[in-house]
This record gives sequence, structure tokens and C-alpha cells, in this order.
Amino acid sequence: MNYTFKFLLFTLFFIFTTDLQSQNFKELVQNVEIKNFYEGDNFNMIKIKDGLHHEIIENKYEIISKISWTNENIMYLEILQNNVPDIPFTKGEILKYSFLKKLKNFIIYEGEIRGKKFKGKYELMK
Repeated sequence: MNYTFKFLLFTLFFIFTTDLQSQNFKELVQNVEIKNFYEGDNFNMIKIKDGLHHEIIENKYEIISKISWTNENIMYLEILQNNVPDIPFTKGEILKYSFLKKLKNFIIYEGEIRGKKFKGKYELMK
């Protein structure tokens, strides 16, 4: 019984950690719809398609960015268009996303723009 319990724990640990370490986030976020959570339960919708990142805010504003990758875990967004009145980022600014881990249908990330770092999470929809 003791051996079985230890084997079960080891197997669960192996499955869980293998899932976290073997993620290719570049493939995970191609041609998808995402909920981008911030400040608890608040979220914006994001559509990623054809190398573009479209973030819809309050169903009336949009930030469009061009995506580039340095590896499968680091994504850069170059802002092409922003009509959101409360967000001061302009065309040409670069936002860096470092994807940290995947937990079920969520991707945990750390973002950085203008030297400010923040954490967030994506929920994959499609």
C-alpha cells in the first residue's frame, strides 16, 4: 500500500510538471480567442490571427498590435493602432509578454512596457 501511494504521487507530480515545462506558447496562441484577465474578474477579449493581436476593450475600443517572437515563450507586441482614451501607449511602442506556465485552460504571463512589469492571465477560448 505504501509503495502504491508513493507511485501515485510520483506519477501525478510527473504529469503535472511535464505539462508545465513542455508548453510551446507560440503554438498555443495562434489563431485563438482569449480572455485577458486583469484586476480580478475583469477581462478584455483578444483575437489573435495572422500575426496580429486585436484587443477589444469595453466592446468599443481596440488596440491592434503586430506579433513577433524571440522563442516559444516570449512574445513582443508592436502597437499599430490604439483608440483607447485612457491608455497612453502610441503607435510603435513595444510590449513584451513572457509566458510563465499553463494551468488547465489558463496561461500565466508577465508583461512589460516602458520598464513597468505586471502579471496577468489569459483564458484560451478557442
